[in-house]
Amino acid sequence: MVFFRFTVNLVSFLLWAALSSLRVYAVSHRNNLLTVVTVLLGLAPAGVTLYGVTQESAVVEPVLNFGLCFTNLNMSSTTANRWTIASRSCTIASDALAVLVLWYFTPPELKQVRIDSAQAEAPLFSYLWAHGAINFMYERVHDNAEGFDHSLSSCASLAAFCYL
Repeated sequence: MVFFRFTVNLVSFLLWAALSSLRVYAVSHRNNLLTVVTVLLGLAPAGVTLYGVTQESAVVEPVLNFGLCFTNLNMSSTTANRWTIASRSCTIASDALAVLVLWYFTPPELKQVRIDSAQAEAPLFSYLWAHGAINFMYERVHDNAEGFDHSLSSCASLAAFCYL
């Protein structure tokens, strides 16, 4: 179970970094420098997670008539917290870079577009409900209570929403 959680965590970091870098690459007219910086900042949490796994050791302790497995971290909690803060800061920097690149490379005529909500075909809430974003957010909120099964369907719902 611990290995499964670690794998899902690592894959989510890798996917986030890959998608952010592809977005930056496409929007910035194939600017390799911005793409590489985005990839490196986005991969920091994956690297820290891999390093953290190398610093763990498993301990089996007998309790009653069976053994319980625990993991011990072979570094101080202060060091672990510093690594976590640094990796999450890199993720934030990667996302901020992606947003800034999107803003900078958006053509000026698109920056001036305004939509009058009274003249729109449907309100934003109706649009999001029809395309699954509200359902996705609802499932993510209830994900903690009902387990991992719903997060897979909500990720599929988000993927379908993003590609419409």
